[in-house]
Amino acid sequence: MIREKQKVCRQSHFPSEGKTVDVLPYQHNVTLVTWAQFPEWLTPDQAAFLTGHSLDYIQWMIEDGCVECDLNGLLWKPDLALFQESLADVLSWSA
Repeated sequence: MIREKQKVCRQSHFPSEGKTVDVLPYQHNVTLVTWAQFPEWLTPDQAAFLTGHSLDYIQWMIEDGCVECDLNGLLWKPDLALFQESLADVLSWSA
C-alpha cells in the first residue's frame, strides 16, 4: 500500500505583530551534504531553503535575535543550525 507523505505544517505566532504564519510551509529534503555546500553566512533566501521556513519567519528570527545577523543581512549558519535543533526539541515535547 502506498501512502502519501503528509505535509507537516505548524503554526507560529508573532506576538509583537499579532499574526500567525506557517513555520514549515513546504517540505523538501535537505541533507547534511546540502547543508555543508552552503557558505557560513547565508542570505535569508538560502536560510529559508535550508530550513523550510518562510521568508517572513526568517525575518522574525532575525528581528527577535534568534539567529546572528551581520550588517549586510546575512545569517550565521551555526546559529541557524542551533535554532533548528532547539525548535525540533520544543516541537517534540508537544507531540
